[in-house]
Amino acid sequence: MLHGTSVQRAASRQIAIGGLLIELAATDGGPRIALEGAVARFQTEGAVPDARVEVAWGELFDAPAGREVFDSGAHWRLHEDGDGLAFSFRSPAFGAVPVRKARFSRDFARGEVVYHRPYFGEGAAFYPLGYPLDELLVTHLLAAGRGVELHACGIVDGAGRGHLFVGQSGAGKTTMARHWERHAGAVVLSDDRIVVRRHEGELRMHGTPWHGEAALSAPGSAPLARVYFIRRDGTAGATPRFRPVGGAAYAARLYSCVFCPFYSAPAVEYTLGALADIADRVPGCEVAYLLGTDVAAAAAALEG
Repeated sequence: MLHGTSVQRAASRQIAIGGLLIELAATDGGPRIALEGAVARFQTEGAVPDARVEVAWGELFDAPAGREVFDSGAHWRLHEDGDGLAFSFRSPAFGAVPVRKARFSRDFARGEVVYHRPYFGEGAAFYPLGYPLDELLVTHLLAAGRGVELHACGIVDGAGRGHLFVGQSGAGKTTMARHWERHAGAVVLSDDRIVVRRHEGELRMHGTPWHGEAALSAPGSAPLARVYFIRRDGTAGATPRFRPVGGAAYAARLYSCVFCPFYSAPAVEYTLGALADIADRVPGCEVAYLLGTDVAAAAAALEG
């Protein structure tokens, strides 16, 4: 067994991301399922899945026949496919024929991933929801009324409180995570992508396997205590500056960092409401800091 990889010789494997359970089921004679890298830490078992995905070999010469819903401009496209939706993925490392096709029911509760057999050797074993398919599946499940995924660093402090540092690439999320790593009892749920969901009336943030350059991620969740919009500021000095953010400005800044199927009007409508709920229920602030300043202690002090 390779380091950081768990290969499944049986028929199925379950993972939980953002509190959503996904079951992967290999068809007879299909590829062996391997949970690789960070996603291996999110393995679970025994619960009823939110989505069940079968994995099979196939011949993928047929072009999608339905209406194109979205073209990523990179390596995947989404089409209508009968009463469902289908993603097709190509790779410059292979050829014009798609590497895989993933077809889902409209609610994304059922799906099938078919890999183009000629591209793979005998005995191939791999993670069938490899990037970006696992994230696409989760964002669609969330947008159906379950929660949101944000471009953010999520930290659980030693007291069990959740701190969510929101920002685009380059804002300093990974730097923030590395500061928190040095604080006793702190856990980094991800230095790049976090899921926020309601649970029994409480907003909680969840870890994901999708991390930034620090490769920091962990399963688990915590009640969301505060949201911070991070901004590097050369005039901030040794002490970070915290400025409250609220109302429409708060929700708009969240929206600029949300992952959502923007080609779906119902998904966008739900997401806007979920972000407004976060802005109404969780204190928000902008934190301006100088690169190298340890924001972690100052942020923890805000919570007393």
